[in-house]
Amino acid sequence: MVLGFCMAFLDSNLFGRKMNKGDILIKEERDKFFYQITKDQKVFIEKKEILDFGCGEGFVMDLFSKWGASPNLLTGVDISKKRITLGKSKFPEFNFIHVNNKLPFEENKFSLIIISTVFSSIINSQDREHWASEIDRVLNLNGLIIFYDMKINNPFNRKIRKVTKNELSSLFCDYTIKINSLTVWPHFSRLLSIISNKFYPLLTNIKLLHTHFIAELTKKKKYDENSIS
Repeated sequence: MVLGFCMAFLDSNLFGRKMNKGDILIKEERDKFFYQITKDQKVFIEKKEILDFGCGEGFVMDLFSKWGASPNLLTGVDISKKRITLGKSKFPEFNFIHVNNKLPFEENKFSLIIISTVFSSIINSQDREHWASEIDRVLNLNGLIIFYDMKINNPFNRKIRKVTKNELSSLFCDYTIKINSLTVWPHFSRLLSIISNKFYPLLTNIKLLHTHFIAELTKKKKYDENSIS
């Protein structure tokens, strides 16, 4: 009970901007991976069409736009009408679409799909399989998925569920998968940020402290027997 209270306290805004430093460091680390992956894949040079699955208010699309992606090639979808409305008001240059249970696009439309902390909010396994199938349908051959999510459960939040490497391989079985571990335990990161920002770069080298992973999933032909690595 005491630990739960402490975690809830760390999640609050009582520390103000200083407390948010931990979240900023976590985001900066994730964004470095996003940028390097997309740079290696020549996403911005080749003007590839991009889908942000579970886009929220569009902050990831804004990030990609600042890196060089054309706004007219950025599309975001979300099941929350409120977030879509807010996104349209903040970033009118992007294409925001509210979805229910299907992606309203033709097959093979996108070259890159970003999925950032979305599947952990999809608790039901059948729902995960459904959305993975929809994502696969609209991604073109040799297209790329950037997948960032939790690899361990948060005992203080029952509304989310981790995504394991085995499950990811099962959901996207016709893909090559490259995984990197990252993100120091967020509660710990926020606490240490009160003292100094210098701890995070040191602690992120210790994989035992990582709670998330980032995966590069490349779509291959279904008859490729070496499709999962």
